Amino acid sequence: MTDQLKQKNIPNHVAFIMDGNRRWAVKRSIPIIEGHKMGSKVIKKIVRKGMKLKIKYLTFYGFSTENWNRKPQEIRALQELLNFYLDNEKENFIRNKINFSFIGNLNKFSKDIIAKLTNFKRITQNFSNLYFVLALGYGSRSEILDAVNNIALSKKKIKSEKSFSEFLMTNGIP
Repeated sequence: MTDQLKQKNIPNHVAFIMDGNRRWAVKRSIPIIEGHKMGSKVIKKIVRKGMKLKIKYLTFYGFSTENWNRKPQEIRALQELLNFYLDNEKENFIRNKINFSFIGNLNKFSKDIIAKLTNFKRITQNFSNLYFVLALGYGSRSEILDAVNNIALSKKKIKSEKSFSEFLMTNGIP
């Protein structure tokens, strides 16, 4: 198989829902945070392999809205782990010219984490070897609710724009 043919079969964007780290740890009778740490190591391997395969975009769904329902010590440990990787992966991203960005609702995250996310995004914004997207504060329920609210708002806006257009037309204004 030629390299061109192989490259045509490689997707441009791959997304991962990071699920099962807790189950992995429990199955091995080790602390839950160790499962999350192992998941972080797997992400590093995926990034290396993604670059090698020339995949342009990798999205990792990392902390859903449902995760806020976990025990406070696990939430704290997850945030500490996120803090650790935001501090320690910067050089790797700079060296490999990886563009870091994030999506999701960050309202519940600490100001420190939000600042680190924003700074990380800023310092890698001009890189294009790989686009790494971290999804935080996402959830199917909240996304459906947001979508419905956005539709309702846009319909309301359309109605008011239509009314304004009708006003203009009925008053002889083109």
